[in-house]
Order: sequence, then structure tokens, then C-alpha cells
Amino acid sequence: MMKIGTMSLNVRGTTATQFAQIVYDLGFDVIELHYRAFESTDVNYLRDLKKDLMRKGLPLRLHRYQ
Repeated sequence: MMKIGTMSLNVRGTTATQFAQIVYDLGFDVIELHYRAFESTDVNYLRDLKKDLMRKGLPLRLHRYQ
């Protein structure tokens, strides 16, 4: 089965939370977030974002750029 996802750089000017809602509304399967999309590095914010993504059924894809 093919899964469809998109990266936050495709919709510039949105936060990770806003982008997650867009991806969910479009019915995509995977979300990829660029570091610029994160509103904060606070542990509570990141935990809440992760919970929101899990509720939406959006696995977070991570890339390690060298």
C-alpha cells in the first residue's frame, strides 16, 4: 500500500500545529516537519504536538540532514 505525505516546507508560513491540521484535512498519511515549523523546543510543546499528531494518525517522519 502506498502512503502519501508532505513536508512543511511545501506550505511556508505555517506552524507545525497549523500544518498538521492541513495535512489531516487533506487526508494524507504521513507528515514531515522542517525544524522551522516548530514554534518552540519546549518539552511540553513538543509532547503536545506529538500527542496531536498521534490523535490524527499522522506518523512523524524525521530526516537527518548532513
